[in-house]
Amino acid sequence: MSEVLFVLFERIGLLLMFAYLITRIPHLKTFLYRKYHPQSQTVFIIVFFFLSIISTHLSIAIVDGEILKQILWFKPDKESIVLNLSLIVVFIAGLWGGVLNGGIVGFFNATYYSFFGLEDILVFGITSMIVGIGSGFLNKCLSTRRMIKPIYALFLGFIPSIVYLTAASFFVFDEEPLLTNVTLGIPYIFATGAAISIFVSIIHIIYKEEGHEIIIATNQAFHISEEALPILKYDSRQKISESIADLLYKKLDVSGVAVTKQDKIIAMKGVSRHFYQVGDTLKSQKAKEALRTRKMQTVYYKHEPVWKNHYCPYEAALIIPIIEPNDTVSLIKFYFRKESQISPVFRVIAQGIGQLFSNQLKLKATEKLREQIWDAELRSLQAQINPHFLFNTLHLIASLFRSDPIKARTLTIKLAKLMRFNLDITENKLITLEDELANLKAYNTIVETRFSNRLKIHYHLDRSIDYVSVMIPPSTIQPLVENAIQHGLKQVTENGEIEIRIERKNDRVFISVTDNGTGFDEMAIKQIYYKQPSKKQYSGVGLYNVNHRLINLLDKHAKLHVENLPEGGSKVYFSIPLKYQANESDVYENI
Repeated sequence: MSEVLFVLFERIGLLLMFAYLITRIPHLKTFLYRKYHPQSQTVFIIVFFFLSIISTHLSIAIVDGEILKQILWFKPDKESIVLNLSLIVVFIAGLWGGVLNGGIVGFFNATYYSFFGLEDILVFGITSMIVGIGSGFLNKCLSTRRMIKPIYALFLGFIPSIVYLTAASFFVFDEEPLLTNVTLGIPYIFATGAAISIFVSIIHIIYKEEGHEIIIATNQAFHISEEALPILKYDSRQKISESIADLLYKKLDVSGVAVTKQDKIIAMKGVSRHFYQVGDTLKSQKAKEALRTRKMQTVYYKHEPVWKNHYCPYEAALIIPIIEPNDTVSLIKFYFRKESQISPVFRVIAQGIGQLFSNQLKLKATEKLREQIWDAELRSLQAQINPHFLFNTLHLIASLFRSDPIKARTLTIKLAKLMRFNLDITENKLITLEDELANLKAYNTIVETRFSNRLKIHYHLDRSIDYVSVMIPPSTIQPLVENAIQHGLKQVTENGEIEIRIERKNDRVFISVTDNGTGFDEMAIKQIYYKQPSKKQYSGVGLYNVNHRLINLLDKHAKLHVENLPEGGSKVYFSIPLKYQANESDVYENI
C-alpha cells in the first residue's frame, strides 16, 4: 500500500507541476479567465486535453501485481490494471469550466485512452464523460463562488476514483473488487482526492492574483481619471489629444497609444514611425467598425488583410470609441507587442476610460454652452444702461445748459460714448485695457459732475504698460466704481474719494479700486464669491458677475479680492495677464 501511495503522489506531483506551469503562461492564463468566451473555450479544452494526455501517461500501470517502474508508459500490456490519473484533470475541467467544457474534455480523454486497447476501455470512457459532466453540475449546485473551497474538493475528489473503481470491479476485474482493495483502491481514492484539492488550491491562487490585478488596475484607473480631468478642460483639441496620449502611455502597460479625430491620427505616443505617423488615416477594418458601431474592437494584425504583406511591429490593438457631444466619434487606440497583454482586466479599464472621456466631454460641452448663454446674458445686461442713471444724467445735462453750456456739451459727448460702448460690448468677449479705461473715464466724468460736492476720483496709471495690448472683459472696472459709489460712499456726505490704480507686477497687471467709505460687511463679501445676484436688477452686472467673468475668460488668478481697510473704506482688486494667450478657438472643441 505504501509503495503504491508513494508512486501515486510522485506522479501526481509531476502532473500538478505541469498544471501550475501552464497557468503561468500569460496567454493561456488570460484565456482561462474568460472560459465562456468561444475562443477561450477552445483554448481551455485544448489545455485540459493536453493535461489529460500527460496524466494518462503518468498513470500507474500494474502488470501481474508489479508496478511499471518507468515514469511515462506508452504501450502497456492489454491485461494491465491502470490507476488512471486523467480523471483528476477531467474532474477539474468540469469543476472549473462548467458542464460543456467538462463533458468535451471527458469525451476526448476517453477517445485517447481507447487507442491503448485495454480491457477497461468502455468502463473508463463512460466514467470519464460522467465525471466531466457531473463535476460541472457539482460546481453549480455546491457553490455560488467561481470555485469551491479546497476542503470540499478533497472529499468531492474521492468521487471520480470511486465511480471508476466500482464500475471496473463489476464489469472488468471481477477476480477481486478494486474498490475495497487495500493495496490499490484505497491509496488511489485518497491520492485523487488530495490531487483535486491541491489543483483547486492552484485555481484559487490564480483568482487571488486576478483580484490583486483588479485592485492595482482600479487604483491605476483612479489616478488616470484624476490626471485626465484637468486635461479635458483644455480648449485646444490638439493639446488635449497629445496630453491624453502621453498620460495613457505612461500609466498603462501598452506599447503605444494613438488618438484620432474620427479616422485620422492627430496625436500618438510610443507608436512606431514606420507603422503610423500623425496625419495618417487608420487602415484596419476594426477601426472602421469601431467608428460605425461605437463599440470597443480588438485588432489582431495577423488577420488584417491590409497588413498581411507589410511589416507590423504589433500583434494586436484595442480600439476605444469616444462619443463626442456633436455626435461624432473619435478613437483611442492601444497597441500591444503581444496579444496576451490584452487581459480581461485591461479591457475593463480601457472601456471605463472611454466612458469617462465621453461623459466628461459631454459635461464640458454642457458647461461651455451654459457659460456662453450666461456670458451672452451678461453682455446683454451690460448693454442696458441703468434707467435711473440715464434719467439723472439727462436731468443734469439739462440743468447745465443754462449755467455751464460747455460742461453740458462735454457730458453729452461722454454719455454718447458710454452708450456706444455698451452697444459694442455685446459683440466682444474681451477688449483692450485702453478702451476699458476710455469707457471708465466717460462714466467717472458723469458721476464726478453729479456728485461734485462730495466725490473725487483719482487715477494712478503705470506708464510702462502698453494699454493697447492688454486684454480685459468689457465693463469690468466700472462696476467696481459704481459699487463704491452706491454702497461704500452712500453714507458719505463730503470728501468721498475713490482711487483707481493700475500697475504692472512681473507678467501681470494689477487693477484696484479703493474708497474711503463704510466698507463691506461679511455677508456682502461672501455673496461676491458664492451667491449670484438677480439678473433683473439694473444696478450693473454686480461684483459676483465681474468675478465670474474674470475667472472664466482669463484665468483663476484673475479672481476678485475684497478687503476692508484698517483706516476705513475698502479695496477691491484683481490681476490680469500682461499678454493674453488666446485659445485656438472660442468655440468648444472635442478631443
